[in-house]
Amino acid sequence: MEELVRRYTFRKFGPADKEAYGLFLDFKFEDVLRNAKYFDEEELRKSPVKELESKIRNTESKEDTFLFGLSCLETFVAENWSIPSGTPVESILPWLNSQNKPILIECLLKDGGESVLGNAVLPELLAVANVILVDNRSHFKEDVFLLWSLRCALVVQSMLEEKSATLYNNTKLLFDQFKGCGDEELKPLILLEEAKFNYLYHYIRECEVATSSAAASVGLKIEDTGALGKRTKFQVKELPQFTLDVEESSSYKKQSWEPVDKSYLAEDLQLNDEVRLEAIEFQDKERERVREMDALQQSCILARYFLKERNLPVDDISWQELTPHLSLILQHPVSWPIHSVALFNRCKLETKSRRTIERARAQLETILETYLKNIPRKVFMDSIYISRLPPKWKIEKELGSILLQLGATKAALDVFLKLESWDEVIVCYNLLQLRHKSAQIIKQRLEERETPRLWCQLGDATDDIKCYEKALELSKNKSARANKSLGLYYYYRKEYSASIEHFQRSLDCSRFQLDVMLRLGFAAMECEQWGVAAQAYRDYCSLESDNFEAWNNLANCYIKMSQKERAWRVLQEAVRCDYDNWKVWDNLMVISVDLGAFDEAIRAYNRILDIKQTHIDDQVLQIMTESAISGIKDSAGDSSVKYRPQMVKLVARITVALPKEPVPWSCYGRLLINNSDSDTSAENQVKGCQYLQKSLAAYTAKKGWDKDIKLVTHVLKTSCRLVSGVLNVQSEVQQLQVANSARLSLVSSFKMVERSQTSIKSGNLPEEIQQLYTDTKADIDSLLQRIEDIKAAS
Repeated sequence: MEELVRRYTFRKFGPADKEAYGLFLDFKFEDVLRNAKYFDEEELRKSPVKELESKIRNTESKEDTFLFGLSCLETFVAENWSIPSGTPVESILPWLNSQNKPILIECLLKDGGESVLGNAVLPELLAVANVILVDNRSHFKEDVFLLWSLRCALVVQSMLEEKSATLYNNTKLLFDQFKGCGDEELKPLILLEEAKFNYLYHYIRECEVATSSAAASVGLKIEDTGALGKRTKFQVKELPQFTLDVEESSSYKKQSWEPVDKSYLAEDLQLNDEVRLEAIEFQDKERERVREMDALQQSCILARYFLKERNLPVDDISWQELTPHLSLILQHPVSWPIHSVALFNRCKLETKSRRTIERARAQLETILETYLKNIPRKVFMDSIYISRLPPKWKIEKELGSILLQLGATKAALDVFLKLESWDEVIVCYNLLQLRHKSAQIIKQRLEERETPRLWCQLGDATDDIKCYEKALELSKNKSARANKSLGLYYYYRKEYSASIEHFQRSLDCSRFQLDVMLRLGFAAMECEQWGVAAQAYRDYCSLESDNFEAWNNLANCYIKMSQKERAWRVLQEAVRCDYDNWKVWDNLMVISVDLGAFDEAIRAYNRILDIKQTHIDDQVLQIMTESAISGIKDSAGDSSVKYRPQMVKLVARITVALPKEPVPWSCYGRLLINNSDSDTSAENQVKGCQYLQKSLAAYTAKKGWDKDIKLVTHVLKTSCRLVSGVLNVQSEVQQLQVANSARLSLVSSFKMVERSQTSIKSGNLPEEIQQLYTDTKADIDSLLQRIEDIKAAS
């Protein structure tokens, strides 16, 4: 049996020693299922799960049961990923009846609250496959068997409306069993499935590792690069264009699978744009060479495409980084699913541009037309798992979205009605101002069969909260969608405290809902429930690690919880995600100062200046200057004096950018005056006095400064520091020169303070500046006396 499954996995077809094996290799899966004689049909009718498990435990029938489960999986995929044959499930599995069908479907719903997508046909086959291949995976030790267990688990998840935590844990255990797998032939297939699994559950870093490892296992080294070329027909000068450097290892032996019949492939339509070329014309013609890669190598390129698409922002230039991946695949078709996926994803990219959206529509229609060609299963299912080909109805749904973008609302509505995509139907009817019709159609569907999802969609169509409550009741309070809808109902009405409870319940049902986590975090912050908000953003960041706003909000929660060190570490992640956002750097700078991480604060301030050229934070500058002068301990327990050179460079940079700001000049002067250990201390003393004088001039240049008690305080303090600096100048000649320069501004500013701050009634100064005024007066008198003494001595 292991040999048979390996042959099927690697498309090594040929004669088989058993009739069932031959039918399986001929893709006649339904015949395999109908001819299965090793089950007790009476027991299957009574308790299908129990009978299946008993055959798995029996060593004589275990392998045949595995083949039965695999045939169920392949039949389900064939029926759902192409045009359904319309064969009733009872003709394939005669023992199915109205009593045991719900039992099997229940096996798919691991967490109780999900439901199978409404477009899925023959879900009972998937349920049987799940029981055999996933739930009883411990009975199959061979690596190739476990690979198919993995594939079955991922197909099950793709058919559920919500992501299942139980299925996630089971699949994770399967991957753990592959650790140390020495089968080099299976390795790239396993790694591609692991990349798909991590992508599906938002573990992007792990997905990146698996994708890189998969590429290496098939001899590929892929790097982003640029090359000179022309993108438009009228372009004269060749400009750098984004492309890929792909190196192939000579040690890798390419798969010798049967080449695909080109007549089955969807035609790659030409753009026929009056400006843009069909493909970039590179200066180096070697880059236009067709790369003849096999299906595994092309699947690795696709996996890298999906990863990059997930990481790039939604903007007007992201497509330039993504298109080269698809071009590599489209120039050399080797597999129907891989070629179709490349075309489908190019269509999705082209819907974002008015120049290409028309081709995207036509190309999607061309892809859908290929399904009508009666493609043999051998061709259709070749590489279908590693290609990530979506079911046919998802391609049709994308066509509906394009029609909606083009303004063909009624045509889009017809597509969505056919697919029973009620969320999109509601949008279309709203645009047509016929909202009541969507409610009527959903009510008709509810009369046929009630499901929690339909009740939620009726609630979306009518804004009736009772519909969501009915959905909860129907799901026994286990519907993630119903709880989410209730949470959103209160959230949009700014009843945040009510929404929090429902968002939390929704996440308890399905924890892989990124949008719910963000809304829960925001609602909790609005209600000042910092612990709940921190947990929500922490969960979000564990899945989506590249959203700087989430990291920033998490740091804010930690600050409110007086956990500044944790906030500081979180902000380090935030700046990694958005290196050019000065607000995040500003937050990091402030927290760094609070924690005494002055080196990080200086780095953050410099980065802010790199981004926006000018930035002033007086409080931060004063604290860091005082620390560098006084030598207080930093976060590492060392003296902060060591940061003095960095601070001098920082304030010097700020004074150049903002010469009219007084605080940078004051900090600059103080740092130089107090730098007595330097060989240029005498020169620094004079410069420090000059910069303090500039600070004093900047303060007194502000209109009405003498009436502002805060500015008056700064002027008096700066005056005292300036006098102290002048009196400490070593050379009498330089001292006299600096003193004469400073005397006029010192005396005039002092007199303005005296005149403006003295009370007319009492004749006294405000109490908060009386002592400072007295000290400043004494310092100025001593400076004037020193000037007289130097003049007398000369």
